[in-house]
Amino acid sequence: MKITKTAAAWWLGAFIDGEGCIHYRDRGNKQKRMANGKLRGRYTRVLLISNTDYHLIRFAVKCFVILGIRCILSDKPGQTPNRKHVWTINIQRGAELARVQKKIPIQSRHKKENLRLAVKSFRGLHCFGCNCLHDEQTIGCYQCKKRHQHRKYYSDSKNRELE
Repeated sequence: MKITKTAAAWWLGAFIDGEGCIHYRDRGNKQKRMANGKLRGRYTRVLLISNTDYHLIRFAVKCFVILGIRCILSDKPGQTPNRKHVWTINIQRGAELARVQKKIPIQSRHKKENLRLAVKSFRGLHCFGCNCLHDEQTIGCYQCKKRHQHRKYYSDSKNRELE
């Protein structure tokens, strides 16, 4: 079955309104240490969709792919016979949350407000030169060119260290 971008966006909007959770929390200056000793970040911002129906979750992932939104799919087997297997879609990256905000018509006021606050809390989400998202590149934009050269250089040097 072929699905259009418009149908995928509206279906995801309804699915997120019914099954999704958009969590945003600002800890302020109350940062806590994790078990490994590192400081936990100031903000918690995540879009989660969990369901026990694998086919619904796979269709949702397909809709995200159609819209060009990257997500992570994970699962948790039932611990006891009374608990079912649960699949979860997780979106945490700022650029992806901004795409969700732009492309998916979420109707719930509370979820829309949490999504707005989550996207607003990310610093430097857009390029200063052309206003595209940071993981995209506009041909001819000097800022994009420099940013992507730096990222490529950084990832290459990191890979060399791992070898």
